Amino acid sequence: MNVACFTFPSSSPDQAVWVADSSCRGTFSIALMCLSTTLICIWSSVHRDIPLQRTSTFRSLLRDTPLVLVALFAPELLFYFALNQFLAARNLVRQHSFTLKHGFYATMGGFAFRQSVGKDGCWCSQPLKLTVDGVKFVVQHEPDLIPDLPITSIADRSKSNSLGKALLVVQVAWFCLNCASRLAERIPLSLLEVSTLAHGLFTLSSCAMWWSKPLTIDEPTWISLGDNRAKELLALLQILSNDDDEEQMTIPYGRHAYTTSDLVPKLDEFFDAKGFATFSSYALYRCTDYAVTTCIPLIYGFLHLLALRAQFPTSNERDLWRIAAVVIMSSGAFQAMVEVIKDIYFPGLGVSGSLEQAMDRSKNIVYYRILPFFYLLASGYLLVESIRQLWYLPHDAYVVASWSSYIPHWL
Repeated sequence: MNVACFTFPSSSPDQAVWVADSSCRGTFSIALMCLSTTLICIWSSVHRDIPLQRTSTFRSLLRDTPLVLVALFAPELLFYFALNQFLAARNLVRQHSFTLKHGFYATMGGFAFRQSVGKDGCWCSQPLKLTVDGVKFVVQHEPDLIPDLPITSIADRSKSNSLGKALLVVQVAWFCLNCASRLAERIPLSLLEVSTLAHGLFTLSSCAMWWSKPLTIDEPTWISLGDNRAKELLALLQILSNDDDEEQMTIPYGRHAYTTSDLVPKLDEFFDAKGFATFSSYALYRCTDYAVTTCIPLIYGFLHLLALRAQFPTSNERDLWRIAAVVIMSSGAFQAMVEVIKDIYFPGLGVSGSLEQAMDRSKNIVYYRILPFFYLLASGYLLVESIRQLWYLPHDAYVVASWSSYIPHWL
């Protein structure tokens, strides 16, 4: 028996004693603690939108894959998406007397049109789901078409409750407090703990934004097309969604789609600042979007830079860690800089339509090909290096913080 990490009191066999837990931990316990916390973060932070139709369990898991990958490799981007959706839901609450849960229900595709029914009773045309802008349009022009849903009806269809989210908060909070205790006692953290700490903080932030959002609703609430008003409104929404010129004349902050037939959100929807479009002026909207886009990756990358004093297997790996953290920190600033250049300088150049389209295509290549490639490369390195460093930890990293043994936890 290894008794190096135990302190046994000197007492006779007939005396009552209290023996503390071991003051050491092993590589497996470090890995298990970080892995379990990360899995809880990923599982609980994925709040997918409502699909257009009920699907099998396998297809549901397949549909959740993009969000799971974002939650694993880029939790700060998931927080950006959650913040946008929270602001959009809150805007619906302020403008249209919704509750916050109703606002989330609308922003996640809770209302949809079924267009026609065949002779056999089956729906023939593809259903269309209302986007955030579509819900606003319907509420402003034909509010009677929006079904009156009691909040209990939404809660009954949701497959989650506040208790499950509270358990997530307790687990992640315990991990964060454990890391804070080690830092306060000047006990080193492993790189895996640093990465998990950054992951947990942004997961808690995402959970706070999505606290009132319903979870895992299988299908939307259908808007009846029984009268001509609904049919005319649906036709108008489809025209506005497809007519770029009409959209740019009526929407102050760019082109917005009012309806969609997508089963899952497209990649660019994760970066579309719908929530910030509620500000009173275009300049304030863009400045706020730039600031948030810059600060979120900056904070996430900075948390990884705090681990530069840790013991790395080689000096080259320390340099690569620094480079990867800087790439993540600068990704948001780079995107904001491109948008600022486009907003300030391009309008004064008087570029032609074809040249503007070419520049938009180039921007999309940078946004959705080049930048994600280097971002995922940097995130992947941070993850791999965090795991690799477990075999090269200093001796002090195996010491348990003094208070953590007395705080109950389950993973």
